[in-house]
Amino acid sequence: MASKDIKLAINLLQTYGGRDKVMRVIGYGSLFLSGLVKSSAKSKKLLTISTELSACRTILRLFDDLPMLGYSLSYGLGTQEKSLWLRVLGLANNLMDQLFFPLEHIAWAADKKLINVSSSPWWVLCIAAWGLSLSFSILRSVTMIMGLRRTRKKLEQEIQMEDPTGTASRQESTQMEGQQITRLKQAERAHFLEILKHATDLCNAIHWMPPGFLWGGKLSNTTVGFMGTISSILYLRSVVQQTQATLAV
Repeated sequence: MASKDIKLAINLLQTYGGRDKVMRVIGYGSLFLSGLVKSSAKSKKLLTISTELSACRTILRLFDDLPMLGYSLSYGLGTQEKSLWLRVLGLANNLMDQLFFPLEHIAWAADKKLINVSSSPWWVLCIAAWGLSLSFSILRSVTMIMGLRRTRKKLEQEIQMEDPTGTASRQESTQMEGQQITRLKQAERAHFLEILKHATDLCNAIHWMPPGFLWGGKLSNTTVGFMGTISSILYLRSVVQQTQATLAV
């Protein structure tokens, strides 16, 4: 068991996505703890860890434009989606994600005095793009849950209407429908976790908007760290599951 865990950790940290999610958990976790510790010296150290890891992730994202473009091109016009609404959400989500990176690059370059512009408006645009992307993702998950629930209820009604003393083939069909219902419930739970992940990030995104916009600038470091830690753990969970699936092949 220990060797499997070590192998999983190694494979996780060998990938950019894995390292990024680990840094995200540590960064937001440190920010959360910085507001809980009583010692100002320890709090400052934790804030330093959080700030430096955040800066590291920002620099690494300088190279994310092309991978994101590759994903957007592979998605295309979303013709594989089940409905026009999901297609619109997918395209809007990809557009916001694609815009996020150059906006962040300009804001970062302005902060570092590499270009002679104010960074503030670029950070606002960057965070707005992120917030819209998160909102579209939440709407997509809500739509998926509604569709899955309709399908599940339809199957449950069909099972209730069937004769339990029917033929063997009919009983086998009922069993398969029961398994399908279980898979649908699992898919619903997965989308609920997606909503939680994106909603906690959206709370932070709104906090980083200018004061006066909803709760912009009103959250404490502890709250921001707590929200970010929840979403980061869920992101890391997804990457761990993907890594486990790869190792199992």
